[in-house]
Amino acid sequence: MKSSYKILFVIPLLLLVLIPAISAQNYYADIIVDVHEDGKVDITGSSNYPSFPILGSEVFTSKTKQFWLINISVNDSFTQYIAKIKLPQDASLNYLQAKDVLSIREDNGRIVVTITGKDQPLQIVVQYSFEKKDNSLVFFLFIPVFGLLAGVACYFYFKKRKKRIPLNLDALTKRQKQIVEVLQENKGSLTQVELEKKLLIPKASLSRNIRSLVRKNMITKEPYGMTNKLTLKTDVNP
Repeated sequence: MKSSYKILFVIPLLLLVLIPAISAQNYYADIIVDVHEDGKVDITGSSNYPSFPILGSEVFTSKTKQFWLINISVNDSFTQYIAKIKLPQDASLNYLQAKDVLSIREDNGRIVVTITGKDQPLQIVVQYSFEKKDNSLVFFLFIPVFGLLAGVACYFYFKKRKKRIPLNLDALTKRQKQIVEVLQENKGSLTQVELEKKLLIPKASLSRNIRSLVRKNMITKEPYGMTNKLTLKTDVNP
């Protein structure tokens, strides 16, 4: 009889222990939390938790100064869950609170945090911010680039000027001086026929002195129809 009383006493205790376990739900979640730049959150995926929101919402985010905070917490235990949190473009991860972090990686300029858990509540807290772009840095970087380009331009300018070496007429013969002076009077360029008519000197003498001036880098001679085009090449000091 005493044994029967013990059994009757133990059975209710066992029922009190087993009934909650029998009635407990096996919750799961496989979700993606897509965070937008304006703080809105799109949650997609699947879960059998009755009040778990699979929709777009702003209730999970808050902002203090430049810091954004995401807080997704479900106190009931999940048999298994996996969640991917995709931060906005160019956001920096400052703080992360989660029990099991599977990975943190970057995908096309967005930080993606993957969190998993087993037989525990789903609790995720993420703080992020956006780095301010300092335009002054671009300005200071532009200064040396501008200086380099200006230096290159000046180099080629003075290099070109350097080629035009002044030559004193005293270093030339009388005929050569006459040729240079006539070219100067005619904006630095004449045909050989025109020069011959102006100077009234023999053709052979003119050709010989023109060749000498070409060798001295004073003038250039280029074919021009049936004659030649003569052009002053240097700055000549009278």
